[in-house]
Amino acid sequence: MRNRPNLLALIVTLTYWIPSTIVLFSIIEGSGSKFPVWLDLILTPGYILGFFLGFGGGKAYAILGQIITFVIIFFFIRVFTIAWNRKKA
Repeated sequence: MRNRPNLLALIVTLTYWIPSTIVLFSIIEGSGSKFPVWLDLILTPGYILGFFLGFGGGKAYAILGQIITFVIIFFFIRVFTIAWNRKKA
């Protein structure tokens, strides 16, 4: 039960981070987004750091930005799930 918040945070993070990374690289390549506009708006925080770093330094910095974004989202969700579990107990 100790790793449950970590697993839940990882699942939530991946389900948010993977589509936002797809949107980021579709913007970089210029092929346009593959998702509806409303979903792009929801995913914007997930790729904004990668977009800004990639704008100045290319795909390598975009990947670095996405890794940083992944860590931020993971720890935010982890803290939220730990607080949620303490509230239920």
